Amino acid sequence: MIKSISYRLAFFTVIAVLFSGCQTFFKVVTGVSSTMEYQMKNPERLKYYQPYLEADNISIYTLKNPEEFCKNINYFGSQLGNVYFEDTENNEYYVVNCFDDIRDTFEDLNNGDISFLKCVSEEDFLPIKNYITQTSEMVVNQENQKQRKKWNVYLSWGTFMGKKLKKRTATVTKINELNYLYILDLSVDSTNKAITEKDFQTTECAEFTKEKVDYLR
Repeated sequence: MIKSISYRLAFFTVIAVLFSGCQTFFKVVTGVSSTMEYQMKNPERLKYYQPYLEADNISIYTLKNPEEFCKNINYFGSQLGNVYFEDTENNEYYVVNCFDDIRDTFEDLNNGDISFLKCVSEEDFLPIKNYITQTSEMVVNQENQKQRKKWNVYLSWGTFMGKKLKKRTATVTKINELNYLYILDLSVDSTNKAITEKDFQTTECAEFTKEKVDYLR
């Protein structure tokens, strides 16, 4: 039975797992695509992420391969739906769960107010940071600002999120003290390599689907 489940079911499961605890997601669900692109060429990806490129310093990463995708989504679970903030001056770490009032979050940061941010430990933050910046594959690297600023922002995303949520989170570029924006795009880069459905029929993906499939029933 598991072998007959298509790769699209696995990705629908990912969407459900990532946002199972996010009320805002359900409020704006009409802006989210009903399908998830499991692979994408970089020119198409850049077209979607164009608003984020207003950040002076930004790196966009993709997943190296389908097996890496299944293994790491299974490990991190719903954490990948969060927006993480790294205070480079004080070595402190924060998170905004899902996308609740995210635009107000950025405005408050500019006013020096961080009371709305949830503090997270270094132990909880570093696996997310290291996964994005070390395990994934960089496809965009733009550095226009050399002066070090206060905030590094880490965002896991996907083109399936649609326009409404993109418009909300793209305001991250308006943070006055934004040092660097790191985005993990939940797809595999197919610019220079052909990827087929068979590539998702691995042990890791099969186990992931089997473990999560009951969630959809």
